[in-house]
Amino acid sequence: MEKYPDTVRTLDHCFYVDDLVTGEDDAKSAFDLSSKAAKIMSEAGMNLRKWISNDCELMKQWQLEHFDHLNMNDFVNHPHRVLGLLWHPQKDYLSLRLTSLLDFLQKRKNTKRFLLMAAGRIFDPLGFVSPFTIRFKILFQEIWQRKTDWDEELLPDIREKFEQWCSEASFLCELQIPRYALQCDSVNCPECEIHTFSDASIKAYGAVSYVRLRTFDKISVHLLASKSRVAPLKVLTLPRLELMGALLAASNRWKVFVANRVKEIRSLTDKDSWRHCPGKDNPSDLLTRGISADSLINCEKWWKGPSFLQEGNTVPVSNNVLLSDESAYLEELKPTERKTLTVILDNNLLNHILSVSNNFQKNLCIFSYIYRFINNCKRPSNKQIGPLRMCEIQRAEITLVKLVQQMEFNLEIKDLSCKGMVNPQIGRPITAIAEPSLTEVSDNRLKVWQKQTKIVQHIWKRWSNNYLSTLQNRNKWYFEKNNVKIHDMVILKEDNLPVCNWPLGRILEVYHGKDNKIRVVLVKTKNGIFKRPITKLCILPFSSE
Repeated sequence: MEKYPDTVRTLDHCFYVDDLVTGEDDAKSAFDLSSKAAKIMSEAGMNLRKWISNDCELMKQWQLEHFDHLNMNDFVNHPHRVLGLLWHPQKDYLSLRLTSLLDFLQKRKNTKRFLLMAAGRIFDPLGFVSPFTIRFKILFQEIWQRKTDWDEELLPDIREKFEQWCSEASFLCELQIPRYALQCDSVNCPECEIHTFSDASIKAYGAVSYVRLRTFDKISVHLLASKSRVAPLKVLTLPRLELMGALLAASNRWKVFVANRVKEIRSLTDKDSWRHCPGKDNPSDLLTRGISADSLINCEKWWKGPSFLQEGNTVPVSNNVLLSDESAYLEELKPTERKTLTVILDNNLLNHILSVSNNFQKNLCIFSYIYRFINNCKRPSNKQIGPLRMCEIQRAEITLVKLVQQMEFNLEIKDLSCKGMVNPQIGRPITAIAEPSLTEVSDNRLKVWQKQTKIVQHIWKRWSNNYLSTLQNRNKWYFEKNNVKIHDMVILKEDNLPVCNWPLGRILEVYHGKDNKIRVVLVKTKNGIFKRPITKLCILPFSSE
């Protein structure tokens, strides 16, 4: 491994189960890689066999070096299976394996079960024919929405769509997908870009990626992969579906659904790499509505991407994007929240006086004169004049004390004036008699409960270990013992339960072994009827009769 680090890295990344799928830029490098790989695997006791390449010279060199390669006739005349697809090495292109699907469609039954079985015979891991298969997915979802039974005959409109899809499937046999997308080396291809398009409709959403190679004299674009999904049964707005499509390809002011997906997309991609592509140029638009198989084979927009990828240096930027339904996008915005602060001014004269002066004697005089003024206004015929009297000063003092208590002990006063219980957790009035002190009680009295608990546990342990074990006793076959009988009362031994929770049951039926001995019984408990071996039973010394 230390001798050939590059080869080890290739083996680590390019092995799929027991198939090694890799390549090199020229025949010499490929032969060197195959020799080192064969040597590394042989040291581990594994022999690499069935070598094949799209280069005839490399095949001949393998033959001279006695590699276990495929026959040259197979190289020319037959495709080879590579990771579920068919590879034609002579022309170096891929095609889909459709024999199983086409043979199965000959037995066509117009039921939901048959549709699902047919879907399992379509293997397109890179999504080369997603615009065709998405029609099948949409059709199956429509059947599901109508709640058709598995073996029920399809409705006429559904059956017509399915038969149309089946008649077009054979066109996919003509499909030839170039195996090597990067058809240039690093020297002649200074620029390599990946462009991904996404789109959505009310039926489906998807994304498709292209590799764009710019050499010194030309620009070439090739399809890499695509993904498509049917829209969820729960109706989503078009902006949400477009986000789902963008997430396949790849701020807090959005609602949760949108915000989470925007956040994930931004974590996977750079926001400056996103552009708006008009629907007429967007190849992912084909994923949202589907097209026929014969149209897909000849669709340049699908296989080569939009025309602007093959022209100029950059992708066109459109700053003025017209939304078809702006209200749908505005619905995804969170409502604007504005916080307001309400200030309540306390115009209480007493609080105002206390805030002016903190001298008790001065405030006492002020309150006394205020009360005198109030009384003189109420009783003008009995006005008080002259120095303050003691009763006026006492009234002012009581008022000041009440005011201070209300300001500083507001919660306590509220609790004391409450007619119900003060604290529901305590559940008793604060005047309840306190519990007697235990500090003078001897220790022996405090351990009585512990002693009782120990005795109960000891009795239970003796009963479960000694008595129950005698009920479960099983002698060797040379000691004759009565078999269990129907209606016997038993305790079921459950390993995952404590002994006190073992269920009580009654035997309903017995099953004999080859030696005519009862080995298994059917027991009825309060939770149901169970089969148990007799080794898991404790037979009680009485019956339900």
